[in-house]
Amino acid sequence: PQDPMPNYAAKIDELNRELFKLLQELEDTKDDITNTLKKIDNDEVRSIMAQRYIGRKPWRVISQGLMMSEETMYRRHRLGLRLVEKIIS
Repeated sequence: PQDPMPNYAAKIDELNRELFKLLQELEDTKDDITNTLKKIDNDEVRSIMAQRYIGRKPWRVISQGLMMSEETMYRRHRLGLRLVEKIIS
């Protein structure tokens, strides 16, 4: 019987290349988001957007960290979405 190890090694190599490619795409997307958010002049709005979309923090954690109500935070987030839409269009 033929040794299956070369096939496994080739598959691992292929998966590693694919993983590297996906990680690079993720890093590029994160850079795009960061560069877009830097263009937002409002510090609170920029902070909310960065914590949510880069830091992946839950809404409650963001509002508590900024010491604002969730309702206020959501209003600022909606403003952030509008600002981002203007920036990218």
